[in-house]
Amino acid sequence: MYALSQSALGVPVRPQNPYRILKARRGASPYREEPSTPLAEKAKSLEASLVTAFLKAVDVVNTQIPQGPLLAALETGSASEVLRVADVGTRIDQALRGKGIGPKEFSFTEAWTRVYQAGMQVAVEELANIPVSKALSEEVEKAAKKNKPAMTVGVQIALDVRSPESEAFIQTYLFDLIREVSQKTVEVIRAVILDGFTRGTGPIDTARDLRESIGLTATQSQAVMNFKSFLIDSRTDASVLREALSRELRDHRYDATLQAALNGKITLTRDQINKMATRYRERYRKYRAEMIARTETARAAIAGQNEVWRQALEQGLLHRERTRRVWLLAFGACDLCAEIPRANPDGVPLGQSFNSSDGPISDPPRHPHCRCGTGLKFLPRKRWEV
Repeated sequence: MYALSQSALGVPVRPQNPYRILKARRGASPYREEPSTPLAEKAKSLEASLVTAFLKAVDVVNTQIPQGPLLAALETGSASEVLRVADVGTRIDQALRGKGIGPKEFSFTEAWTRVYQAGMQVAVEELANIPVSKALSEEVEKAAKKNKPAMTVGVQIALDVRSPESEAFIQTYLFDLIREVSQKTVEVIRAVILDGFTRGTGPIDTARDLRESIGLTATQSQAVMNFKSFLIDSRTDASVLREALSRELRDHRYDATLQAALNGKITLTRDQINKMATRYRERYRKYRAEMIARTETARAAIAGQNEVWRQALEQGLLHRERTRRVWLLAFGACDLCAEIPRANPDGVPLGQSFNSSDGPISDPPRHPHCRCGTGLKFLPRKRWEV
């Protein structure tokens, strides 16, 4: 599970500049960030695995909720009874950890751990381009210069991919992440149940809405309920469909039907409304999965990178005062991120947070969809020696 390639274990790799400057695409949106470092590129390449794992966990939860008892609980009109039967918090927690996931598939926690390991690998490969003589003190520099050119930090490090610090971080971080997802899922399901009771929606329709809302946030679920309300209310006031047509995540294949209803040519049927609302939920759920994947792949990869740097520092391959961590902007970086390099021109010591207008920030991503990264900088002796 924790196997790394030979390059990550210290075998020399072809030298390359890990922080190469690439030409940004002309006209790029400041909020559509693109990776500018090998680590960010690796994280991006693994996003799809987390998307698949998250959506698979949601599907598993849906298959585990018994339809008969769920309908019976809805008939009672008791939200607490419905929540007890659905038990979505426990089910999503277990599914994300691998319960119900096939042996040839990756669970969400396994996919996240793979990204963490990939971050370690990229970090070691980048350290293979940093001579020990550059990273250490003057005394070690002199000794290092007598050795072969292959004496680089990446080659000399004795990497422990299952260090106690690494294991503890993975376990703690994933526990907190899954707990947060589980809690948000319960909040969403409670809101869907209450909305169904308030509207007088039948048990079958409410059960469908409940299942389709698993995986969304409360805000996203509310957006779906609002969209469905526009479709239902269009039967008496077709003008509300202008709102439905303005929703970016709607399924555009239904636009002609919506436009016809807006022009008074047809009235939306119950089946059409349910299909449109279902597709809207599905697209929102995929959007949520993609947002989680982008954020969490970045966090996992950088966490793996930080662990490699920590071990290199612990082994005396990086100088504690001379080595600095710098914030590397993504192409098209937003103003929130662009301020951080300016606020930390010399970077920060390993293990310390960056200064920002919002207070200390430990690592990217600073916001959803952030593609920024971190790198190393080595101060000259006169900059750190007292």
